[in-house]
Amino acid sequence: MKKKVIYAAVFVGLFLFGMLLAWFFFHDRTQVPETKKENLVQELQQPFSATATIKLDQITATADLNRTAQNTFTLHLTEPAALKDLSFQYNGEDITASYHGMSVSISDDSLVAKTLAGVLFRSLSSATEGTGVDISSKDGILLVKGENEDGRFSMQIDPKHSSILNLEVPSLDLSCEFSDFLFQKNTESE
Repeated sequence: MKKKVIYAAVFVGLFLFGMLLAWFFFHDRTQVPETKKENLVQELQQPFSATATIKLDQITATADLNRTAQNTFTLHLTEPAALKDLSFQYNGEDITASYHGMSVSISDDSLVAKTLAGVLFRSLSSATEGTGVDISSKDGILLVKGENEDGRFSMQIDPKHSSILNLEVPSLDLSCEFSDFLFQKNTESE
């Protein structure tokens, strides 16, 4: 009789421990309802500006990032000093690099476009369009995961402050932290 009580106690203990572990790992990682996804995607398609701290392999740069319309971005480097005032504009197909009044167009499939600016622009476009991405929530932060021609990417969004926190493309060792994030009035239809 004593053995049955011990077995029952062990079984109940293991069951409760298993439930506790399941709660710990899955308690706040939930799928986001479709209506919330649609609202998020709609909000992310608005023009915005932000300061971006970009790390690509061993390179660190700071830039002002602006989205003025769908698939239209401008990245203006402010640091390091050697790259200061170098700007990239992306229109969804081509990238234009500008430096002190000189500019050159770069096709989207060139080696230069596949580096920092191109990867950043394409990943942001994919994530903000909401197609082919998975959106979940953990601890009040929205996690957007997807894949494009540059590889898998993930983005964290703070829905309370309507801001993108970071973007990562692990296959390219690219990470980007955003600060001073601000959505701007959509002027596309005016």
